[in-house]
Amino acid sequence: AAEEASAAKSEFLASMSHELRTPLNAILGFAQLLQRDRHTPLDERQRARTEHILRGGEHLLHLVDEVLDLARIESNRMSVVPERVHPREVIDEVMGLLGPIATRKHVALHFLPFEGDPPFVHADRARLAQIVTNFGSNAVKYNRAGGEVTFAISVAERVRVTVRDNGIGIPLDQQAKVFEPF
Repeated sequence: AAEEASAAKSEFLASMSHELRTPLNAILGFAQLLQRDRHTPLDERQRARTEHILRGGEHLLHLVDEVLDLARIESNRMSVVPERVHPREVIDEVMGLLGPIATRKHVALHFLPFEGDPPFVHADRARLAQIVTNFGSNAVKYNRAGGEVTFAISVAERVRVTVRDNGIGIPLDQQAKVFEPF
């Protein structure tokens, strides 16, 4: 019964996520059209409001994607496409994505220089970017004004991508629960 309920939940999440995506993509598309309209350009106030719509919509789209991924994982339908990936390119992409959010929160983003050129890794590029984005996003979100987030690549036996911040951290009494489902 529990497995049937879990399967039903996963199916519902996947269906609902797809249903949310359609109107959300329409909202984002029309907001982008408003921004690009050369016949009736937006004034400064309208541009700022349209930016809010786009940022909120993109955030919501990201959440919908995470729900879809969760449904795929639970139903064992998550696809992984390994390829040759340069971790520095992924970090640069993530830093570019998080830059505006970090600026608004007064958090500095840094990349720790690597001696030489870091090696390529064999990974699913989208999943690697998603993982680094999630860690980086949390590092920015739970940081403090004037804080820092540092991305680094190191090589020992394996290539390691590190995201370090000087935010509030997790209280010692809660650290044992970090990997428990919530």
